[in-house]
Amino acid sequence: MNDENVKLLHIAGELTSYFLKHKSKDLGFNIRITDKMTEISINARDVVLSPEQTEKLRVQMNNPRQLEVEGYYSNLAGGGHVGEELRLVSAMTDVEEISVSETEGTIIRLRR
Repeated sequence: MNDENVKLLHIAGELTSYFLKHKSKDLGFNIRITDKMTEISINARDVVLSPEQTEKLRVQMNNPRQLEVEGYYSNLAGGGHVGEELRLVSAMTDVEEISVSETEGTIIRLRR
């Protein structure tokens, strides 16, 4: 498996872990790979975060992508760094959208 696929697996795992910690039992995940970019989307249909939880998620995900240290962070993803999982993901991606609604749950869309 190439390095890019390993990074995608780490990102998917961290996002899945985040929503499983929020007791999600209805997760939808999509990865779309093109020549120019990769889009990653996860939808926890049964998790409606409170405004406070949503703001905390936005703060955790509000790190600029850090290409120069991406390889290092991808090796940390999946490890025992409780509370830092989404900061690692945000260092490897650009956040496109975080939305929360009663009808669709919580959606996170990322781009690499």
